[in-house]
Amino acid sequence: MSDAACKVLASWFPRYEACDEKGGDTFSYGRLLPLFTTYADVRSRAFRFSRSSINRDSRWSAVHRTARTPGRSLPSKAGKRLNKSVSAAGETMSEPVRNSVDSTRFTPSASCDPDISALAATALDGTKLVNQISLLPTSQRPWGAPQEARIKLLCFHPEPHCTFEIDLRTQSGWYRMIGKVYATDRGDLYQVMEGLRRAGFGPEGEFSIPRPLAYLPSLRLLLQERVDGMMAKEIFKLGDGRQCAAAAERCGRWLGRFQALAPPSGQISGVERFLRSAERKCRLISEADTAWAPKSQRLLEQLRASALSLAASPTCAGHGDYCEHQIVFAKGRTVVFDWDLYDISHPARDVAKFIVSLERLAMKHLGSIRALDGAAEVFLRAYLASGGHPHVAPALPFYKAVLWLKGRTKAIQTGAAGWREQAEIMVGESFRNIASILPP
Repeated sequence: MSDAACKVLASWFPRYEACDEKGGDTFSYGRLLPLFTTYADVRSRAFRFSRSSINRDSRWSAVHRTARTPGRSLPSKAGKRLNKSVSAAGETMSEPVRNSVDSTRFTPSASCDPDISALAATALDGTKLVNQISLLPTSQRPWGAPQEARIKLLCFHPEPHCTFEIDLRTQSGWYRMIGKVYATDRGDLYQVMEGLRRAGFGPEGEFSIPRPLAYLPSLRLLLQERVDGMMAKEIFKLGDGRQCAAAAERCGRWLGRFQALAPPSGQISGVERFLRSAERKCRLISEADTAWAPKSQRLLEQLRASALSLAASPTCAGHGDYCEHQIVFAKGRTVVFDWDLYDISHPARDVAKFIVSLERLAMKHLGSIRALDGAAEVFLRAYLASGGHPHVAPALPFYKAVLWLKGRTKAIQTGAAGWREQAEIMVGESFRNIASILPP
């Protein structure tokens, strides 16, 4: 997104003002800037937020919910800028940014896994990282011998991984990439991404993934291409009906082609896994408030009944978390990243994940769960027309029902404010979907 477009959108929210990285209180992109900035902006500038101007718990939530009403399109200038950004592929990274801190300020907490903390600290040492990359075969570093590395920690979640942005100076100039350090060995991710590249999802294709560059076992570090473009979630939050439909079509086409061509790999995520997850969530809700027990039991009975028809269902390669948060629209490419949860599953699972995620986004940002139903329909049509499995439709309600029960676990466990309303929505949407395939 261009600076001009950011200024147009920022004018909607006068409480925010741009500032240098060193000035004032700064907050992460994911929490405060979902509407008018890009990841490039987070790298180059921070946004000041006056603590006195808005309450982080209540009034911010109200602003966040009413930022755009269903069906409301952007002002003409902002809409044109958004269109231009999508086609011109502005600067957006292929990994979500939750924290942006310089490597010099990185200090793992005392509770972190000491192994991953040590590996992350080593990966943040430019000299050591250059030495490690120098040991790679020349086929894995076509840019030439590395000379200098500039590193920034983007996201630190000790359990799964830490994510870095790496600028590598080589004989032929600067080369940008994303690095992910894992708590456990994940060399399998590099092999899976390589398999997808060979299957036709390389950087030269319209439907692609970030190019896998290398995996360094000693650091448990995966290196991959950094993709510049527009995040799909920004279009679904900001765009008008036509823009959302165009984005949904590209997402549907990508998934249809993926399921038709990608080699299956990983563990099998069968129906039983999703039933067990639903049982845990229903039990959690019932324990938090016994008044929920009869409804939870009835929902589980309906889920089990509907699962019987899926016993001999087809399977295919699965992404595991296919949604608007994992998709970048680059110049001439639709790129899907974050392959940590790859598996083998029913084709309806990834389709349902995308649609449920759109519904959650619409509920949170657009004021209504149904606000993006039109985009979801376009997505499903494009998926089926692009090689998607023809038997997805009968299984889709089941997978939507169980996926609506995902999340909000901590809020329910701790009795956080609003957990009952959240549980009501989750259970209600699950009932609504499962009712479409069960006899009255």
